[in-house]
Amino acid sequence: MQKAFGRDEFDSAYDEIQAAARTASCAPQQIYSFSMECGHPNPWYHAVAVSVEGMQDQEYDQFFGAR
Repeated sequence: MQKAFGRDEFDSAYDEIQAAARTASCAPQQIYSFSMECGHPNPWYHAVAVSVEGMQDQEYDQFFGAR
């Protein structure tokens, strides 16, 4: 994320994730939650956990299709 958005630009990254979720889903309302896991010294293993409530399974598959 830092490579794509810059240092400490989490809000920009989250905005992009939300935009992608809205594109993948036709749900009228979605609830997002983000959590960073970076409590360890190795930056290669930092992660952002994303939860989107209001998506159907097929929409989730489309949203995370690049896995």
